[in-house]
Amino acid sequence: MAALALLPAEFTARTASAAGPVKSLDELSFPMLAREVNTRFGVRLPSGQVVQVRLLRASPAAPTPPAPFGAPAGDAGHEKFSLLFSGPKAAPLPSAIHRFEHDQLGCFEMYIERVGAPDVADERYEAVFNRPAPLGAGTIALT
Repeated sequence: MAALALLPAEFTARTASAAGPVKSLDELSFPMLAREVNTRFGVRLPSGQVVQVRLLRASPAAPTPPAPFGAPAGDAGHEKFSLLFSGPKAAPLPSAIHRFEHDQLGCFEMYIERVGAPDVADERYEAVFNRPAPLGAGTIALT
């Protein structure tokens, strides 16, 4: 199964162009990413090879409680969520910013951190978001 995780550079070069140009992660909202649970993402390495990972879970975070005396939290109104990925043990990815490629979402760069116990059957990676919610994604701009 590990052999399927690493694809030759000549194969991934064809699939990268189909995914389109690299877009800003700001263009992808939680609902867009959550729709892709259980789909595969390619993570392009500097060598040109691609490690296949699967999005296991997209979890919204609980709102930050108000500050003392009822003042709103500094990140009130932010989009807060995490993404949990699974990848092959034979091709572990370092905790770093990686180029992700997906058939529906295109190409984007995202930081992932290795998480979990070392004795599980696969590697686990998490991306955590706490950012101003994108306008038009169910948010209201306050002026």
